Amino acid sequence: MPKINVYFHGNCLDGAVSAAIFTLFYREKLIPDAQFRYFPLAHTPGFTYDGIDFDGDDNVILDFRYAASDRVKWFFDHHATTFIDAAHRKHFERRHELPPHCFWNPSAPSNAGFMTAMLHKHYAYELPPIGERLLVWTDMIDSASFPSPEIPVELVELAPAFASLLEGSTEPQDTTKFIEDLVNGHSFDDMSRDPYWSNRLNRVRQANWDAVEDVKRVQKVREGVSFVDLSASERDSFNKFIPYYLAPAALYSVGLLLYRGRYKISVGTNPWHELRHAEPVLDIGALCERHGGGGHTGVGAISLKPEEGDRARALAHELADTCQKQYELIRLEQSKREL
Repeated sequence: MPKINVYFHGNCLDGAVSAAIFTLFYREKLIPDAQFRYFPLAHTPGFTYDGIDFDGDDNVILDFRYAASDRVKWFFDHHATTFIDAAHRKHFERRHELPPHCFWNPSAPSNAGFMTAMLHKHYAYELPPIGERLLVWTDMIDSASFPSPEIPVELVELAPAFASLLEGSTEPQDTTKFIEDLVNGHSFDDMSRDPYWSNRLNRVRQANWDAVEDVKRVQKVREGVSFVDLSASERDSFNKFIPYYLAPAALYSVGLLLYRGRYKISVGTNPWHELRHAEPVLDIGALCERHGGGGHTGVGAISLKPEEGDRARALAHELADTCQKQYELIRLEQSKREL
């Protein structure tokens, strides 16, 4: 019985949904009795694939950086910063499997949606009806295209509540159970009636409102930029939409956080701000990549080692200054156009 290793973006709804959909595809179109093992990955400081053996009969990477290994058969990602260096990009471009097994589209709103489209195009895979609603949410959540900040902050809807739960989970079994529940055909409504999930969802919602109060206490807004320093104590997660919920006039947000074993700088563009698409657009992912991080045009992050607190703090302020100058530049361009 073949063993399939799935390496995916951990603590992420898009990564987990991608793993579930790939499992359904593989069992339907390739090997029905394949055994799956799931390995969540994190963008830790200096991340490489060193030490990962890719010892499955098939090895799969989903919603995460490309690995230049011939042992990796399947790859799907939508991050603009997926290639660690030029050699990895060349390795990807030299692959010519027919039908193709490796796909990358940095303009796709979610990896799950992009992957499903590619599996349909090249393998005639039809997602079960329950999956269509999943893709609506993964696209919305991963591209931050919510109609309003209330949806990702107040967590009334189950999809963003589960996304927040997975992001902050410190229990490895949570992600595995989430994937397996989806593979077994359970909807979010079904899962929310399971005491395992209902108890956790209640805790997540309460913790999120506690986080709103935490941000409210330390948030500073100046020249279109929200700055939040929550590095005084360790956290499991951070709802990056809270700054916009509290300060809708902020175009950009910079947050300094202390996670388990690392500092994280979160940078983003307010997806509801009237100037979010104004020229010149600030590419947040590229900005973070210059400092060892990555992400998308509208959101990105940088991780630093736990002993680099001073550097993390200085870099967070530097990024806030960069965002502030960008905001002033946009405002200047707007003024010129109005003349």
